[in-house]
Amino acid sequence: MVKWLATIYTLVISVIIACIILTVTGVIHPQELVLDCMASIPAFAPYVEAYNIGKEQESWRQQQQAELDLQIQQLVLQREELESLRQQLLTWDRQLTEKENDLLRQEEALKAQQAKAKSIADLAQLYMQMRPEEAAAILKLMDNNMVLDIILAMDKETAALILVALPPTMAAELSSQFQ
Repeated sequence: MVKWLATIYTLVISVIIACIILTVTGVIHPQELVLDCMASIPAFAPYVEAYNIGKEQESWRQQQQAELDLQIQQLVLQREELESLRQQLLTWDRQLTEKENDLLRQEEALKAQQAKAKSIADLAQLYMQMRPEEAAAILKLMDNNMVLDIILAMDKETAALILVALPPTMAAELSSQFQ
């Protein structure tokens, strides 16, 4: 009798191990078989139905969570893209501000040059109305660069007469700077 019991125990243990191996490998699904058997018993039917409803809700919740995770990923990507665009706009704004400041500085420099050119043209007109000797007497006291600018703003005949009236060294120095 002991031999029969040992044989039956070995057989039962072998069947249990085979079921475990087949379940783990996914060949059989004993949970579904057990649930189907339990559902056919009226006392267990409400519990099996509640279990199935819970399983459906869990599946629905996981699906909803997956959709939310996807939407969150899309929002994060959009946020990063917006941040990148914002940084790009800030960079462009800084560049535009720098260019605007450069243009303002250039405009001020141009206005200063125009004012200087007008002033020199006015002085040239004034000295052209004087006699060449009087104009030369005043011009020889001035800075050579200023004198050169004034002479260049005059007509050639008046400029030549004033250069003749200037001291020869100053006239030579001014003539060498003509271009």
